[in-house]
Amino acid sequence: MVIAVVVPLLPFKSNSSFFESDFHQHAWRFSYETLYRITHGASTPVLHTDAAVGHATPLFYSALLSPVLSLPGLNSGAAFRLLAFLMLLNQFFSIYLALERLGKNFDLAVFTELIFNLSIYPMTNLYSRGCVTEFFGAIFVICAMCYGFLALSSSHKIFKVFFWFLTGGAFAMVIGTHPITALFGGGLLLILF
Repeated sequence: MVIAVVVPLLPFKSNSSFFESDFHQHAWRFSYETLYRITHGASTPVLHTDAAVGHATPLFYSALLSPVLSLPGLNSGAAFRLLAFLMLLNQFFSIYLALERLGKNFDLAVFTELIFNLSIYPMTNLYSRGCVTEFFGAIFVICAMCYGFLALSSSHKIFKVFFWFLTGGAFAMVIGTHPITALFGGGLLLILF
């Protein structure tokens, strides 16, 4: 389990120039949001910079992720590392529970999760393109799919309700994190469920 969750995050041990410019733009955005929240006590609806006054990006792009990554007391790098770890852990447990429901063993679940976490798409989003919101959006889609499967396969009503709640919450986070991923991931979820 540690390998499946920690190995993909090893390059995050420093803020080096290894990351592309989009990563630094996201880090700047989350730092801006943190300072705005400390100063005004609320999330910023628009960005005001020297280059753009009233830029409405926060309303449409990562509207739910920015408030989480801009918690006062955490710098954007620490908040991002913590959330990335928690999301990979969440993805690990959702895949593990889904595979366990299918009767598979722990080793297969860890191997499958390692394949998911080290696959080209999330690693490219994170380290090559610096697409923080797309990285989180894709993880939320996978979690929503696993939780939906668990809801459909549960025999107890309380577990069905619980897993449908998690499915809806994960998909709401996809919408609030990366709307394009929600558009295509939502189509996939409609086909599957």
